[in-house]
Amino acid sequence: MRYNRIDIPKETLEHLYWEERLSMKAIAEKLGLSITPVYRSIERHNIRRRPQVEYKKIERAKLGISKELLENLYLTQQLPIVYIAQQLTVSDKTIRKLLQDFEIQIRSRNEVQKLSAPKRLRDKDGHGRNWRGGQVHNANGYIMSWAPEHPRATGKQGYVYEHILIWEKISGRPLPKGWVVHHLNGIRDDNRPENLRGMPRGSHDKIMQPYKARIRQLEAELRELQQLKLTIG
Repeated sequence: MRYNRIDIPKETLEHLYWEERLSMKAIAEKLGLSITPVYRSIERHNIRRRPQVEYKKIERAKLGISKELLENLYLTQQLPIVYIAQQLTVSDKTIRKLLQDFEIQIRSRNEVQKLSAPKRLRDKDGHGRNWRGGQVHNANGYIMSWAPEHPRATGKQGYVYEHILIWEKISGRPLPKGWVVHHLNGIRDDNRPENLRGMPRGSHDKIMQPYKARIRQLEAELRELQQLKLTIG
């Protein structure tokens, strides 16, 4: 049977499409047809099509997620959108669209941060989910220790150079202004007490000059060895 010979009455289509708000696919299933004759009959009868946005709302309505449920999860329990999506086994985008459909105000970025702060404080004994026991290596190879009450603590993270904390502990006094803690062996994360010396920055700069010269010499020798290896090979 050819699809263009199937003529669905205009009144039937208008009732199913506009009054029952069925999609073309749903109409086809109800009438025991494929979607093609439904589509062609709608075109042939010049039945006005619903906006694409409405189709999406209808599809979201089929999920069975009510406004009351979302208000409870999002407003009362104050759960993040990502958690709600996981709980209801849908995408984050779907939850956002449903919130818009139900005219539920989506939280601003500042509101999200305020709500997530107590949660981060509850995680891992009062620390965030990225907590690594209070010690991290920074980009320069130094160990940073979590000490938020220390006057040298950096920003909101509350980290301080570990070699400074150790020196202050063994010396029994704060590191004076304009001083630095020097690693005698040049290894930045070797914070053994015997490897640390506190000194004025000017003295430290003088000490570092021979180290820098030696490093440049070793790098030149290494390049020569690599070049020799390439030549022999």
